[in-house]
Amino acid sequence: MDGEILRLEVPAPSASHPGAELVAFYRDHRLSLVRLAVLLVGDLETAEDVVQDVFARLHGTWRPGVTTLAYVRTCVLNGSRSISRTGSVTP
Repeated sequence: MDGEILRLEVPAPSASHPGAELVAFYRDHRLSLVRLAVLLVGDLETAEDVVQDVFARLHGTWRPGVTTLAYVRTCVLNGSRSISRTGSVTP
């Protein structure tokens, strides 16, 4: 192991994996959703929490082809508004 670099690579989920579409959607849109949340809450860590909370809630209700980016953006917007009102991420 002298001078070796170990890399941990997470394989992309296969199409047969039940959450594969959600994982791909997360990879494609997470950054833009975090940026939106940062504009609304003014804090990177809180924005990441909002987006993570939205995806955690979507995990059980995700419907490929039905759940749209516009819907997820609305969820991030509402989550950010909730933070602005209460000052904390909803449990």
